[in-house]
Amino acid sequence: MFGNEETLAHVNQLLILQQKQENAMGFDFDSVVKSSYKLFASMYGESGIEGNTTEGQSTTSHQMSENQYNDDIVIMVEPSTTEISFNTFGILDLPVQVQLHIFSFLTAQDLSQASQSCRTWNDLCSDHLLWKRLLNIDQHQWNTVSHSTNPAVYRAVDSDLSQKEIYSRCCPHAQSVITGLRFSIPRLFRSLVLTKPPKIVMFGPGLECEDTSSIVRKFLGERPEIFKTCGGFPGEFPGSIGTGFYVKVENTFQIRLITLYSGTRKERENQNVNQRASRNKLLVAAAARDEEDMVNQENNDENPFDASHSVRALCRTVDAFIFVLNASTSATTSVSEGKPELLTIMNDRWTHPSIPLLILSCVKNDDVTRVSCITVADQLQLHNMNRVWKMYNCNIQTLDGVTDGIKWIKGAVDSR
Repeated sequence: MFGNEETLAHVNQLLILQQKQENAMGFDFDSVVKSSYKLFASMYGESGIEGNTTEGQSTTSHQMSENQYNDDIVIMVEPSTTEISFNTFGILDLPVQVQLHIFSFLTAQDLSQASQSCRTWNDLCSDHLLWKRLLNIDQHQWNTVSHSTNPAVYRAVDSDLSQKEIYSRCCPHAQSVITGLRFSIPRLFRSLVLTKPPKIVMFGPGLECEDTSSIVRKFLGERPEIFKTCGGFPGEFPGSIGTGFYVKVENTFQIRLITLYSGTRKERENQNVNQRASRNKLLVAAAARDEEDMVNQENNDENPFDASHSVRALCRTVDAFIFVLNASTSATTSVSEGKPELLTIMNDRWTHPSIPLLILSCVKNDDVTRVSCITVADQLQLHNMNRVWKMYNCNIQTLDGVTDGIKWIKGAVDSR
């Protein structure tokens, strides 16, 4: 972005010198700045750097007597006839490339704070490449991502927003600050009106995976201090589709939870994991569609399935959906294996676009290496989904992320 190959070589020399000093006696900012000044004085000459010299002596006549090399450490030996003063030298006097390199070691919060110090740093701390690098690194550490905080959405539409603006809109920490400043008075009035608990359908390959299927038992009373079963209700559609339980969450609110499986327990145990979509009883082969359906059906060529008749009828009566998947890197099936089922159930033809979707990206415990939320969102192509959705990293053993997700989807239903 700035400078040329010669400048980059000079910067590398500076960084080698700085690293030697850090390893030898710890980081000393003043010594690094002074050493930087000496290094650039040796490279460009005294006339190329602003500084004070002893009275009566010409800056153009200054020459470095010699460079001594010892174990790759450059030692600048100055002549006794010239004295360089550092009283007027500061970090702002460093070349722009060096300042940007220093900023590249800062966190997003540090960059934001540094940008408030002066106009020069405000410009440098808004550098496109700095924030693009931060976004590419930090997004894989985020424990949640949603329809409005997925960076892929902005890339898909070739957004005019800067990388800094995209980062601030997508980072969960920034979102928590913004959310905390909002007040929803209408929701207060709605809470005074008696309503039925929201009907929520939970489905996905994570319900049938050995490592993550225990999440259902957690909802049904295995952790009563968090999820307490308060009774059941019968199915409304053929095949007992729609049967579920009343679940009280942390003794604060109730939900009506319905679980959908791809088949009976015996069928699930015998089926090949790679043929789950083709043998899924919730799905049927896509029938011929008219021209209007072809236009309205996004990603039609990639998804050759439709929902069964009973599932369609259920989807038209549901308040929210929970999609559960196994995000372990050692899982026998990839995350993308659940994509056909997700796209089919959430099809706009029977599931209204206003219905929110919660995605629980689960692992068995903290010892399991997981696929990041951003990677899961990319593999499921969630940036193409035209509805409100949010994904949480979840731990089945401790239920970390699960309760937060249930609270979010309850709030999303109440906000409709």
